[in-house]
Amino acid sequence: MTPVQIEAIYMKNLSIITKIPAILIILLLAACNSTELDIFKDKDQNDISAIQKPDKLAIVGIEEIKNGSYEKASAAFNKALKMSPSSSGLHFLNALAYHLMGVRGDESKLNLAKEGYALAINFDQSNWLARYYSGLLSIEKKAFIEAQKQFSEAILFEGSDPDLLYYAAYASYYSYDLQTAQAILGQLR
Repeated sequence: MTPVQIEAIYMKNLSIITKIPAILIILLLAACNSTELDIFKDKDQNDISAIQKPDKLAIVGIEEIKNGSYEKASAAFNKALKMSPSSSGLHFLNALAYHLMGVRGDESKLNLAKEGYALAINFDQSNWLARYYSGLLSIEKKAFIEAQKQFSEAILFEGSDPDLLYYAAYASYYSYDLQTAQAILGQLR
């Protein structure tokens, strides 16, 4: 699979990323009132130097991911992490930005992505998105047993997501665990 094809798969999975505003943004913005969300009205919304709240930086970073500006997204998430270092959501989003940079060709970022996903899981064991994307990263590295483990743990929290089930079956198949692959595929029907 080429890097362009892999990135296309991730961008197809933007349905999961667009769940982020529904899941994480609500959590990140819990203390933020709607009048403070004027950051996108500024002409230069990409200038993160003036933003001093992790929730606002997270919004900017998510928008940068959607725009394909992964380096800018990571810069926003890294700044937010300096203010909120134990945020599972921010570690996940930063790992995702690194992961997408790696998919685009900077393979040195893939190790940072792996560590970021692990930190996200460490700070919130129920962060199934971190497990899901960690599993995708393991598939890219052809570490199918590790991918199967990550997907299996994610299924415990979000067992009805069809993409998660598909990739869990895929990883199980390539781990030569045909019984598990068959059982997971049965859930997709």
